[in-house]
Amino acid sequence: MERFENASLRYLGTGTVADREAYVVEVVPQPDVNTANITLWIDKEWYYPLQWDSTIVVDGERRTVTTAYRNVTFNPEIPADTFRFEPPANATVVERTVVSRSFETRGELVAASEMTIPDPDVPEPLTFDSARYFDDNGTVRTSLQYTNGSATLRVTKSEPIGDSAPLPEGNRVEINDHEGVIQTFESGTSLVWSCEGYRYTVFGDVPAETVHAVGKSINCG
Repeated sequence: MERFENASLRYLGTGTVADREAYVVEVVPQPDVNTANITLWIDKEWYYPLQWDSTIVVDGERRTVTTAYRNVTFNPEIPADTFRFEPPANATVVERTVVSRSFETRGELVAASEMTIPDPDVPEPLTFDSARYFDDNGTVRTSLQYTNGSATLRVTKSEPIGDSAPLPEGNRVEINDHEGVIQTFESGTSLVWSCEGYRYTVFGDVPAETVHAVGKSINCG
């Protein structure tokens, strides 16, 4: 309907499609709009289009294409075993537990996390927005998000990765006696480094100087 931008609607009564009662509505575009007239059969209970006829005039010839559904059922009863997966006998089954939580303050994240949480110096007008805790089968990641309404900056701490984990390619910088990498993307600037077994990331659609300064304000541990 959105592609019409401006059209006239005409109610034509009711009809039957796939043994279901439907409202019949004709959509007529304005004369200066080069698109088809469409007649819709809309299910009376679920308001879903069961059939539509598209009519357009090409080189003086009127052409109509009809699309219709058959054997229509809404919200059918589906046996639970339909979605039961039986792995092959030689497969190794690994159970995975994912926990994700959001917090309104940094203090709430500190209380919920066993790892220490960064307390970065974030310049105004960026202010604290939210905090998150994510546990993927024992691998924990925490994040603090700051915003000024248009720009956003996020500080993330992940475990366990270790200082030996390779850094991505990019511009090498120094972060409190540790090597870090700054990368610039269309969506923003990223600073990544490792310290005492944790991986730190500062990312935001803010100047690279701001990202670097925020990173240097974070103590390891």
